[in-house]
Amino acid sequence: MTTTDVPARSGVQATAGWVGVNLVGFVAGGLAAGLVAQRFQAPYVGVIDAGVAVPQHALNATVALACFGAAIGICQSVFVWRRVRWPGLWALATMLGWAAAGAISGYLSALDNGSVSGLGPRQGAVFAVTVVVGTLSVGVLPAAGQAVVLRASGTRWPAWIVAHGVAVFAGVAVAFPAMLGVAHLFGMQIPSAPAWSVAGAILGPVVGAVTWPVLDRLTGRRAG
Repeated sequence: MTTTDVPARSGVQATAGWVGVNLVGFVAGGLAAGLVAQRFQAPYVGVIDAGVAVPQHALNATVALACFGAAIGICQSVFVWRRVRWPGLWALATMLGWAAAGAISGYLSALDNGSVSGLGPRQGAVFAVTVVVGTLSVGVLPAAGQAVVLRASGTRWPAWIVAHGVAVFAGVAVAFPAMLGVAHLFGMQIPSAPAWSVAGAILGPVVGAVTWPVLDRLTGRRAG
């Protein structure tokens, strides 16, 4: 009997399990990513030359979100171990997806945020594009890698990409302003491990709750 033949949990216990692993993964990822982002931000803040600041910021964002995705992917892979054919690849796909999203959002935010490059507006059309494209990238790219694993298990993977994208949009809409409010209230630096872990504590359960019905529908036959 292979691992994919073993019945997986379903129902309330499985729902709580999926939401729980996302909570743990997003909080741990926020701590790790916040540490990386804070540690490597200082050397180039205030640099006027965008040719120096923008690539550096994009690289730092890539590494930070790779750490974020690694924590999420490891936690999620424990849960999906008996639900997909290649559970070991779930963590790798998640990490790579978040890293790619970090490269895109980091590059755009460096162009937009004057505190990083000393150039570019901090609001208006460029800011709106940065927010939309950045959120799209973190919503779609990690799910695209995970969809490859789901496809190998014979599931209708496009539904997963849509569900994950919606979940991230909903989560960011709540987590980002909440993080800003908590950071302001307690004097937290942004980026930092405490601030990003606060965002993760909100974003994780939202992503878990929104994506669970789709994940269960796609992989639930293994729970029978």
